[in-house]
Amino acid sequence: MTVCGGGTIYSGRLRILFERQEREDRERLTTEVKSELFRAFSNAESAIGRLMGCVLSDEDRSHCMEMCCGSPFGNIDIVQEKQWSRFLEYYRKHWTSLLKLSIEQAWIRTEAKFSIRKHTSSQIPYYHSHDFYEMIYVCWGFCSQYLNGEDRKLTMQAGEACILTPGMIHAILPCTPESLVLKLTIPAEDMKRILNEMQESKGAEKGSDTSGFSELVRQQNEVFVFRTFRGSDLLQPFMEGLLEESTENDVYREMMLHNLLSLLLIRLARNGQDQFRPDMLQKITSYIRRDLHTASLQELAGQMGYSTRQLRRRIQEKTGGTFSDILQRVRLEEAAALLRDTDLTVEEIAERTGYQSVSGIYKRFQAAFHMTPNAYRKRSGSCR
Repeated sequence: MTVCGGGTIYSGRLRILFERQEREDRERLTTEVKSELFRAFSNAESAIGRLMGCVLSDEDRSHCMEMCCGSPFGNIDIVQEKQWSRFLEYYRKHWTSLLKLSIEQAWIRTEAKFSIRKHTSSQIPYYHSHDFYEMIYVCWGFCSQYLNGEDRKLTMQAGEACILTPGMIHAILPCTPESLVLKLTIPAEDMKRILNEMQESKGAEKGSDTSGFSELVRQQNEVFVFRTFRGSDLLQPFMEGLLEESTENDVYREMMLHNLLSLLLIRLARNGQDQFRPDMLQKITSYIRRDLHTASLQELAGQMGYSTRQLRRRIQEKTGGTFSDILQRVRLEEAAALLRDTDLTVEEIAERTGYQSVSGIYKRFQAAFHMTPNAYRKRSGSCR
């Protein structure tokens, strides 16, 4: 099978790779669910309980509450295979009614290594964000996703790509059998290094970087769509190279991945991007980031032309949470970025991000990321 004028992205070695990834993801969603959830999501324990609690029987929930001293699925060890299978079957049939954003419970994915994988058929849609960059590329067919709990869908066609920056909450919908979609996980530290190189190069001297790509992509909670490649195979060679190199295990692997990813981003920068129209959640987070210390619902309501009561209701309708929930999430995102990108102490970061005490940031960070700020910095590879 070929794509975009005779490409080879689904032949030979890569066909075997995609088939293996399909098998791996099926296992992750069945026998290996516990270890995979805790590996990929910092808040898995509470999130999986919330999801499964909506479809299990009263008897199952009652039993789990007894096991967990009143906290349904507080301990993921009690999730039995038959319960998980029942949940998956129900969710796949009813995801359209169950897919609702809760800003407080939206899953947080953490990753410190680059990867490129097929969006496999066993995946189910759920709202989540990342502490890394995610790029989605449609080889053929199409891919749809919801952003920040909005009713509108972002749909991409063959040849198109998008970049989701850290903090963007989204849910990728199931792919049709006729579609092939690739997802690239790019650690924030790797992206920062490439963007710095792009800015420092002669081709990005002042006045020549017409798209402002390297600055735009540094923003959090944004999505950039690259539609100029629709129906073409201009991005395909980079994707094939990244897929091939991801399977290598020699001393040149990391250098090759870095260079291929740099070339891919330069290609995207040269062709320009569409910035998805800001939605309510993006407007709120942008306001909060301007002043993490004094941001308030009352001030924001005045700026947006609402009464405090009206805005509070709108936030609840759109995000399933409160202004305070969004404020705490943004503070955590900013704290995580400072841990990755700077040498500031935890005390200095706490002060910069609006926490009134160091114990406050430790408590919030442990609850959201299941690790201390220092452990997160070490994991991200930015402890210098």
